[in-house]
Amino acid sequence: MDQLRKSMLTHPKLVWILVLAYTAFNGCFFFPFSNPYHSMDMGRTFTFLVAYGYIGIGFTGVLAKNKLHLVLALSFLFTFIGMGLRYWLEYGEISNVYNFTFTNIILYILVIPIYCTLVYWLVYQLNASSDT
Repeated sequence: MDQLRKSMLTHPKLVWILVLAYTAFNGCFFFPFSNPYHSMDMGRTFTFLVAYGYIGIGFTGVLAKNKLHLVLALSFLFTFIGMGLRYWLEYGEISNVYNFTFTNIILYILVIPIYCTLVYWLVYQLNASSDT
């Protein structure tokens, strides 16, 4: 963990840009979890877990321990920005009608930031337990 963190901190601006851009990218292109035409299956679930897990790990590389509120806020903000870009890209299309439902929006902007924050917290917890 410390070696990964040290290598990421040699170029902190680049890592910040990558983590935040990747969060917005995922918010744009992975939204929503499901809709009437694409249900949530195991492959899609695995993709979500891995993609957003990398975001949580990326935050551990650039933030110190106990920055849970910052991880939650940034992952919420950039997921929301990505969703806004998705809406703008598909503006006027029928897909916005079934993708941007109240339930899809609330689930996505609540579950994703909480999951990223949980991964960030777990990485530090696992690292602390391996140090002892």
